[in-house]
Amino acid sequence: MTDPRHARKRALLRVLSLILLLGIAASLIDLSEVWVRLRAIPLWIFAVMVAIQAGIVLILSWRFAILARSVGAHLRLTEATRLTFLTTLGNLLLPTGLAGDAGRVLLVRKYGLSLSTAMAVGVFDRIIGLAALGAIVLVGAIAAASILPIYVAFAAFVLPTTITVAILIWWQRSAKNKAALGPAFLSVAGLSAALSIFAHLASILIAYLFFLEQGAPVGFFGVLVLFPAVLLAATLPISVGGWGTREFAAAAAFATIGVEAPTAIAMAVIFGLSQAVAAAIGSAATTLFSQTDAAR
Repeated sequence: MTDPRHARKRALLRVLSLILLLGIAASLIDLSEVWVRLRAIPLWIFAVMVAIQAGIVLILSWRFAILARSVGAHLRLTEATRLTFLTTLGNLLLPTGLAGDAGRVLLVRKYGLSLSTAMAVGVFDRIIGLAALGAIVLVGAIAAASILPIYVAFAAFVLPTTITVAILIWWQRSAKNKAALGPAFLSVAGLSAALSIFAHLASILIAYLFFLEQGAPVGFFGVLVLFPAVLLAATLPISVGGWGTREFAAAAAFATIGVEAPTAIAMAVIFGLSQAVAAAIGSAATTLFSQTDAAR
């Protein structure tokens, strides 16, 4: 079990890190320019972004459900959707990093999985998403070779893919999971990878819509290559919900193609805000549906 005192210390460090990042940003960048760009986004475009974010969570819910079911979990898609919306919201707002995903893994134990199998599903769920993200970077680098060296994109694809294959091999050799992992599970892994790619492409579309509205000099393939770095930065366990790290990564990545820092930061902020709004609405809606369904 994790020592609660250590957990509190890590949470405090994340909050302090967020404050530090905001202070650095305020000293280096005119935040009023960021605000100007945020205010320029029409409400209907923000609503479209929120809708896309909700669609992303639905895709990830489906991926999580089919992975969990493939190893014997008795998990309905509606419940997987509720858990995924709640964990997305938790990961964005809580200073405990992966607490939301850890909570989801523990909750899945109620549906017939052992702790080790539930944790393996959670890890595989993340790793296959990274492999899909690497594949997108590779395609983008091939289409826009001037932005990113092909060998860097190739490494971004090969590393998580190798880890994914290694997990599959380990799973196959595990006595407990040998019966579960076979051609059927491999087809599930393929479907999970496809869903991951769709989810990442939807995230990239949100960033592209923002740049398009701002008139920034960014083509779709440019976003395809550079935005994955923003998504990865948001997962670093050094801030609260990726706030700060996501914005710094956006400024650094898109500066390589001439995008001004306030514009790139505003894009990252609007991405995080639309994700939080979608997660909050989805969490409320799915929880209400769950309670109504249980009362019948």
